[in-house]
Amino acid sequence: MKKVLFAAFILCTPIANAQTFGSYECTQDCSGHIAGYKWAASHGLTEDYQCTGRSQSFIEGCLEYVREH
Repeated sequence: MKKVLFAAFILCTPIANAQTFGSYECTQDCSGHIAGYKWAASHGLTEDYQCTGRSQSFIEGCLEYVREH
């Protein structure tokens, strides 16, 4: 779990006035992306189609995890 949190922290980096999470742009603080990333890690997801949800940022965070692993 510590590796996931560290990876999530590293991926959410400020660029000018925008932040990104992996290859996705965050609208505010990347919290939705981080939640999706952690959820995918905790469920051991391996395929894009497994990333679902109501929030685009959550799905993008999930996809970032799946594509890294």
